[in-house]
Amino acid sequence: MMEPVSSPLQGALGYLLIGEIVGVTSLSWACIGMMLRKLRHEAVEISEPVAEAPPLVKVEESPEYMALLEKISQLEAEKLKVQEAQSGTAELEKLQKTIAYLENKLLEYEIVQEEISILGELKAENEKLKLELNSLRSAQGVAPGAEELIKKQFSEFSEAEPKKDAMPEDIQTLLSDIESLSKDKPAKP
Repeated sequence: MMEPVSSPLQGALGYLLIGEIVGVTSLSWACIGMMLRKLRHEAVEISEPVAEAPPLVKVEESPEYMALLEKISQLEAEKLKVQEAQSGTAELEKLQKTIAYLENKLLEYEIVQEEISILGELKAENEKLKLELNSLRSAQGVAPGAEELIKKQFSEFSEAEPKKDAMPEDIQTLLSDIESLSKDKPAKP
């Protein structure tokens, strides 16, 4: 069987155990008291007036803040310039393509204009040759069969005007503009 728990508390051991408990408790109370005194002492030190700190400066009024704001605005302006330059580059490329296309069209129109001027000169020469031929015919009396042969051989050259129906619309308008300009100018002698 088991012995009751109260048995070791009998005699000298019991008094020793009670003495240890009282000693540990009193030491604990002493430590707690010392800590409370120390905390009170520190609390008194904190509540004493401290040397005045310099007045707080508002961040908005500081020169560093103002310099940073200025730097930010400069960087934003540079960013906008870069974005505009990038968008301008795309527009510039588009304009360059348009210019190249128009230059090619202009070269084509210049070639057509040269050909038209050559045709005009050939037409004038043809008229001159017809007049000479008619004057020679009337002077010599050419046979009617020879006249028909000449007309057949040179019939394709007798049409000095190009066929407008077979040409694109922009060339037709160009030809009509050139014809109106050539009618306004006096013919070269």
